[in-house]
Amino acid sequence: MSRRISISDERTWKLERMKHLQASEAAPAINRSPWGNPDLIFDYKTGLRNAPDIGSRPSVKYGKDVEKYIRGIVQLDFPDVVISYHQYDILECTEPGYEFMGATLDGEIQGGDRGFGILEIKSGSFRSAYDLKKWDNQIPEQYYIQILHQLAVVDEAQYALVAARLKRDPFKDTDNGLPEIVWRYYRFVRNESLSEDITWLMGMEKDFWKCVKEGHRPVTSVMADLSDLSGIMNRDETGYEGIGPRGGQLW
Repeated sequence: MSRRISISDERTWKLERMKHLQASEAAPAINRSPWGNPDLIFDYKTGLRNAPDIGSRPSVKYGKDVEKYIRGIVQLDFPDVVISYHQYDILECTEPGYEFMGATLDGEIQGGDRGFGILEIKSGSFRSAYDLKKWDNQIPEQYYIQILHQLAVVDEAQYALVAARLKRDPFKDTDNGLPEIVWRYYRFVRNESLSEDITWLMGMEKDFWKCVKEGHRPVTSVMADLSDLSGIMNRDETGYEGIGPRGGQLW
């Protein structure tokens, strides 16, 4: 069972966040993210540099603004469950030795035959059909690592539901100024194979956090090799259930 740290404001959340490795930091911490690397996360957590304030970037602002609407649509699409949201709360792992792992969730799902679940919202963009291949019956690996981290922290959760709203901005010469929207759901159910992936990630994160606590910069060249991570290679073996665009029930 995770421990809830109830927080009411952004400033306190940012201070508490510094004490934890959060879900969005998991992939860069093990060198599996296009947007960060172990050196950056190490510097942020040890105070060698300040994390940049990216809240004013158009893409980030759009993602924050649209999130509440996506959450509302998910609730409409799955009327038999109740989705709650605690904007600044941090859930902390209670397994001894892993209390550094934290997660701030996009939503908590209660009800239904599947029990308690995690909602993860993605509001990304794409330029072509090639970009969408990363979302065909799968999610990009950095997001899968994020899901594993959340399920590690919130060990009472039985599954994670990913709601992805992907937008292609219009090109006036071909689209008459209209954006193209692709909406997809993905569900990852906790089972033996998924649990193996979670255990693997927890070990990788523990090694990274040891570097943070001891002040030794991680050796990037020996960070995560995902070749044997079953969930990225074959989601059917890790409880992945693609439930299609804008449809399906949670059971």
